[in-house]
Amino acid sequence: MQPELLDLARKPESWTALCEHLYPMGEAEFSSVLDELDGALAERPDNSRTAPYEWMRDLLVDDNPPPALALTRTLEITDDRGPITPADWANRVARAHHLKNLGVLSFAMLTAFHEICYSRDGLLDSRYHYLINEHRMSFPAAKAFLLEDFQSFFAEDLATILAAPHAFSQLHTLNVDGNLLGDELVSVITAAADGEGLPALRHLHIAGNSLSIAAITRLLDAPLMARLETVDARKNKLKAAAKKRLKQHPALATAGVRL
Repeated sequence: MQPELLDLARKPESWTALCEHLYPMGEAEFSSVLDELDGALAERPDNSRTAPYEWMRDLLVDDNPPPALALTRTLEITDDRGPITPADWANRVARAHHLKNLGVLSFAMLTAFHEICYSRDGLLDSRYHYLINEHRMSFPAAKAFLLEDFQSFFAEDLATILAAPHAFSQLHTLNVDGNLLGDELVSVITAAADGEGLPALRHLHIAGNSLSIAAITRLLDAPLMARLETVDARKNKLKAAAKKRLKQHPALATAGVRL
Protein backbone atom coordinates (compact mmCIF):
# COMPACT_ATOMS: atom_id res chain seq x y z
CA MET A 1 0.00 0.00 0.00
CA GLN A 2 1.11 3.55 -0.69
CA PRO A 3 2.27 5.05 2.65
CA GLU A 4 0.43 8.31 1.96
CA LEU A 5 -2.92 6.47 1.93
CA LEU A 6 -2.40 5.23 5.48
CA ASP A 7 -1.28 8.69 6.57
CA LEU A 8 -4.46 10.19 5.15
CA ALA A 9 -6.60 7.49 6.76
CA ARG A 10 -5.16 8.27 10.19
CA LYS A 11 -5.89 12.01 9.98
CA PRO A 12 -9.54 12.91 10.67
CA GLU A 13 -9.28 16.08 8.61
CA SER A 14 -8.05 14.18 5.53
CA TRP A 15 -11.16 12.17 4.64
CA THR A 16 -11.83 14.23 1.50
CA ALA A 17 -8.23 13.89 0.31
CA LEU A 18 -8.30 10.16 0.98
CA CYS A 19 -11.52 9.81 -1.02
CA GLU A 20 -9.92 11.61 -3.95
CA HIS A 21 -7.12 9.04 -3.98
CA LEU A 22 -9.51 6.10 -3.73
CA TYR A 23 -12.08 7.29 -6.26
CA PRO A 24 -10.31 6.04 -9.45
CA MET A 25 -9.41 2.63 -8.00
CA GLY A 26 -10.93 -0.44 -9.59
CA GLU A 27 -12.23 -3.45 -7.70
CA ALA A 28 -8.95 -5.40 -7.59
CA GLU A 29 -6.77 -2.46 -6.58
CA PHE A 30 -9.14 -1.32 -3.85
CA SER A 31 -9.53 -4.84 -2.47
CA SER A 32 -5.77 -4.99 -1.94
CA VAL A 33 -5.83 -1.99 0.44
CA LEU A 34 -9.27 -2.37 2.03
CA ASP A 35 -8.29 -4.22 5.21
CA GLU A 36 -5.45 -1.87 6.13
CA LEU A 37 -7.51 1.23 5.42
CA ASP A 38 -10.49 -0.07 7.35
CA GLY A 39 -8.26 -0.70 10.33
CA ALA A 40 -6.75 2.78 10.15
CA LEU A 41 -10.22 4.33 9.95
CA ALA A 42 -11.74 2.25 12.73
CA GLU A 43 -11.38 4.94 15.41
CA ARG A 44 -13.16 7.62 13.40
CA PRO A 45 -16.81 8.43 14.19
CA ASP A 46 -19.20 7.15 11.57
CA ASN A 47 -20.44 10.63 10.68
CA SER A 48 -16.94 11.52 9.49
CA ARG A 49 -17.03 8.72 6.89
CA THR A 50 -19.74 10.00 4.56
CA ALA A 51 -19.78 9.24 0.84
CA PRO A 52 -18.59 12.26 -1.20
CA TYR A 53 -20.86 13.82 -3.79
CA GLU A 54 -18.97 12.22 -6.71
CA TRP A 55 -19.52 8.74 -5.35
CA MET A 56 -23.23 9.32 -4.87
CA ARG A 57 -23.46 10.83 -8.34
CA ASP A 58 -22.01 7.66 -9.83
CA LEU A 59 -24.41 5.57 -7.80
CA LEU A 60 -27.37 7.56 -9.13
CA VAL A 61 -26.28 8.30 -12.69
CA ASP A 62 -24.70 5.14 -14.04
CA ASP A 63 -25.35 2.59 -11.30
CA ASN A 64 -21.62 1.93 -11.12
CA PRO A 65 -20.36 3.44 -7.84
CA PRO A 66 -16.70 3.14 -6.86
CA PRO A 67 -15.66 0.12 -4.76
CA ALA A 68 -14.41 2.57 -2.12
CA LEU A 69 -18.03 2.96 -0.99
CA ALA A 70 -17.17 0.00 1.25
CA LEU A 71 -15.39 2.48 3.54
CA THR A 72 -18.52 4.61 3.88
CA ARG A 73 -20.17 4.42 7.29
CA THR A 74 -22.83 7.13 6.89
CA LEU A 75 -25.28 7.60 4.03
CA GLU A 76 -27.89 10.35 3.84
CA ILE A 77 -30.55 10.13 1.14
CA THR A 78 -31.91 13.59 0.39
CA ASP A 79 -34.04 15.36 -2.20
CA ASP A 80 -31.29 17.72 -3.39
CA ARG A 81 -29.61 15.43 -5.94
CA GLY A 82 -31.66 16.46 -8.96
CA PRO A 83 -34.71 14.73 -10.46
CA ILE A 84 -33.93 11.32 -9.01
CA THR A 85 -37.03 9.78 -7.42
CA PRO A 86 -37.16 8.05 -4.03
CA ALA A 87 -37.89 4.75 -5.80
CA ASP A 88 -34.73 5.17 -7.91
CA TRP A 89 -32.74 5.91 -4.77
CA ALA A 90 -34.14 2.81 -3.13
CA ASN A 91 -33.42 0.47 -6.03
CA ARG A 92 -29.86 1.69 -6.54
CA VAL A 93 -28.91 1.68 -2.87
CA ALA A 94 -30.37 -1.82 -2.55
CA ARG A 95 -28.15 -3.02 -5.41
CA ALA A 96 -24.99 -1.22 -4.22
CA HIS A 97 -23.34 -4.15 -2.43
CA HIS A 98 -20.34 -1.97 -1.51
CA LEU A 99 -22.58 -0.25 1.07
CA LYS A 100 -22.57 -3.34 3.27
CA ASN A 101 -20.57 -1.58 6.03
CA LEU A 102 -23.00 1.27 6.70
CA GLY A 103 -23.48 2.23 10.34
CA VAL A 104 -25.86 5.18 9.85
CA LEU A 105 -28.64 5.40 7.26
CA SER A 106 -30.65 8.61 7.13
CA PHE A 107 -33.55 9.73 4.91
CA ALA A 108 -34.49 13.36 4.33
CA MET A 109 -36.54 13.29 1.15
CA LEU A 110 -38.70 16.27 2.14
CA THR A 111 -35.88 18.63 3.13
CA ALA A 112 -36.84 21.31 0.60
CA PHE A 113 -40.52 20.97 1.49
CA HIS A 114 -39.83 21.50 5.18
CA GLU A 115 -37.62 24.49 4.41
CA ILE A 116 -40.43 26.13 2.44
CA CYS A 117 -43.03 25.41 5.11
CA TYR A 118 -41.04 26.17 8.24
CA SER A 119 -38.21 28.52 7.36
CA ARG A 120 -38.98 32.00 8.65
CA ASP A 121 -36.92 33.55 5.85
CA GLY A 122 -38.49 31.41 3.14
CA LEU A 123 -42.06 32.13 4.18
CA LEU A 124 -41.89 35.76 3.12
CA ASP A 125 -41.14 34.90 -0.50
CA SER A 126 -42.55 31.47 -1.22
CA ARG A 127 -45.49 29.72 -2.81
CA TYR A 128 -46.60 28.76 0.67
CA HIS A 129 -46.91 32.42 1.64
CA TYR A 130 -48.68 33.16 -1.66
CA LEU A 131 -51.29 30.41 -1.20
CA ILE A 132 -52.08 31.53 2.32
CA ASN A 133 -52.29 35.24 1.62
CA GLU A 134 -53.55 35.49 -1.96
CA HIS A 135 -55.74 32.38 -2.15
CA ARG A 136 -56.79 32.51 1.49
CA MET A 137 -55.91 28.86 1.99
CA SER A 138 -55.61 27.49 5.48
CA PHE A 139 -52.16 26.42 6.65
CA PRO A 140 -53.01 22.68 6.38
CA ALA A 141 -54.56 23.11 2.93
CA ALA A 142 -51.57 25.06 1.57
CA LYS A 143 -49.18 22.53 3.04
CA ALA A 144 -51.09 19.61 1.47
CA PHE A 145 -51.21 21.43 -1.89
CA LEU A 146 -47.46 22.02 -1.92
CA LEU A 147 -46.67 18.49 -0.82
CA GLU A 148 -47.94 17.18 -4.16
CA ASP A 149 -44.98 18.90 -5.86
CA PHE A 150 -42.39 17.10 -3.76
CA GLN A 151 -41.09 13.60 -4.22
CA SER A 152 -42.19 12.00 -1.00
CA PHE A 153 -40.36 9.05 0.44
CA PHE A 154 -42.60 6.03 0.86
CA ALA A 155 -42.46 3.13 3.26
CA GLU A 156 -42.09 0.69 0.36
CA ASP A 157 -38.90 2.52 -0.70
CA LEU A 158 -37.46 1.91 2.75
CA ALA A 159 -38.57 -1.73 2.54
CA THR A 160 -36.68 -2.12 -0.75
CA ILE A 161 -33.48 -0.80 0.82
CA LEU A 162 -33.68 -2.79 4.05
CA ALA A 163 -34.30 -5.99 2.07
CA ALA A 164 -31.02 -5.53 0.15
CA PRO A 165 -28.89 -8.66 -0.29
CA HIS A 166 -25.99 -7.00 1.55
CA ALA A 167 -28.32 -6.79 4.57
CA PHE A 168 -26.77 -3.83 6.47
CA SER A 169 -25.44 -6.09 9.21
CA GLN A 170 -23.53 -3.18 10.83
CA LEU A 171 -26.34 -0.61 10.71
CA HIS A 172 -26.73 0.80 14.22
CA THR A 173 -28.70 4.00 13.48
CA LEU A 174 -31.74 4.38 11.22
CA ASN A 175 -33.12 7.91 10.83
CA VAL A 176 -36.44 8.41 9.05
CA ASP A 177 -37.36 11.68 10.78
CA GLY A 178 -39.62 14.18 9.06
CA ASN A 179 -40.81 12.15 6.07
CA LEU A 180 -44.54 12.32 6.95
CA LEU A 181 -44.89 8.54 6.72
CA GLY A 182 -47.87 6.68 8.14
CA ASP A 183 -48.26 3.52 10.19
CA GLU A 184 -46.75 1.36 7.45
CA LEU A 185 -43.35 2.75 8.47
CA VAL A 186 -43.44 0.73 11.70
CA SER A 187 -44.52 -2.40 9.81
CA VAL A 188 -41.57 -2.08 7.42
CA ILE A 189 -39.00 -1.55 10.16
CA THR A 190 -40.22 -4.36 12.41
CA ALA A 191 -40.44 -6.76 9.45
CA ALA A 192 -36.88 -5.92 8.35
CA ALA A 193 -35.62 -6.49 11.91
CA ASP A 194 -37.47 -9.77 12.33
CA GLY A 195 -35.37 -12.88 12.92
CA GLU A 196 -31.73 -12.03 12.19
CA GLY A 197 -32.41 -8.79 10.30
CA LEU A 198 -30.66 -5.55 11.28
CA PRO A 199 -28.78 -7.22 14.16
CA ALA A 200 -26.75 -4.13 15.08
CA LEU A 201 -29.65 -1.62 15.12
CA ARG A 202 -29.64 0.33 18.40
CA HIS A 203 -30.98 3.81 17.57
CA LEU A 204 -34.24 4.48 15.72
CA HIS A 205 -35.42 7.98 14.73
CA ILE A 206 -39.04 8.15 13.53
CA ALA A 207 -39.99 11.67 14.67
CA GLY A 208 -42.00 14.03 12.48
CA ASN A 209 -44.07 11.40 10.72
CA SER A 210 -47.79 10.57 10.97
CA LEU A 211 -47.74 7.55 13.25
CA SER A 212 -50.78 6.60 15.30
CA ILE A 213 -50.81 5.33 18.87
CA ALA A 214 -51.56 1.86 17.47
CA ALA A 215 -48.41 1.87 15.32
CA ILE A 216 -46.15 3.10 18.11
CA THR A 217 -47.64 0.50 20.43
CA ARG A 218 -46.83 -2.20 17.86
CA LEU A 219 -43.24 -0.98 17.80
CA LEU A 220 -43.00 -1.03 21.59
CA ASP A 221 -44.38 -4.59 21.58
CA ALA A 222 -42.01 -5.81 18.85
CA PRO A 223 -38.98 -8.04 19.58
CA LEU A 224 -36.81 -5.28 18.10
CA MET A 225 -37.35 -3.18 21.25
CA ALA A 226 -35.25 -5.63 23.26
CA ARG A 227 -32.11 -4.38 21.55
CA LEU A 228 -32.96 -0.74 20.86
CA GLU A 229 -31.26 1.76 23.16
CA THR A 230 -33.02 4.90 21.91
CA VAL A 231 -36.24 5.59 20.01
CA ASP A 232 -37.22 9.13 19.01
CA ALA A 233 -40.94 9.16 18.16
CA ARG A 234 -41.69 12.82 18.87
CA LYS A 235 -43.85 15.07 16.67
CA ASN A 236 -46.19 12.33 15.47
CA LYS A 237 -49.27 14.39 16.36
CA LEU A 238 -50.27 12.16 19.24
CA LYS A 239 -52.79 13.64 21.63
CA ALA A 240 -51.85 14.16 25.25
CA ALA A 241 -54.07 11.28 26.39
CA ALA A 242 -52.42 8.92 23.88
CA LYS A 243 -48.95 9.91 25.06
CA LYS A 244 -49.98 9.35 28.66
CA ARG A 245 -51.16 5.83 27.81
CA LEU A 246 -47.99 5.05 25.90
CA LYS A 247 -45.83 6.19 28.80
CA GLN A 248 -47.27 3.32 30.86
CA HIS A 249 -45.85 0.77 28.42
CA PRO A 250 -43.25 -1.50 30.07
CA ALA A 251 -40.80 -1.05 27.19
CA LEU A 252 -40.21 2.55 28.30
CA ALA A 253 -38.60 1.30 31.50
CA THR A 254 -35.66 -0.23 29.63
CA ALA A 255 -35.31 1.85 26.46
CA GLY A 256 -34.74 5.55 25.92
CA VAL A 257 -38.04 6.34 24.17
CA ARG A 258 -38.99 9.95 23.46
CA LEU A 259 -42.65 10.66 22.65
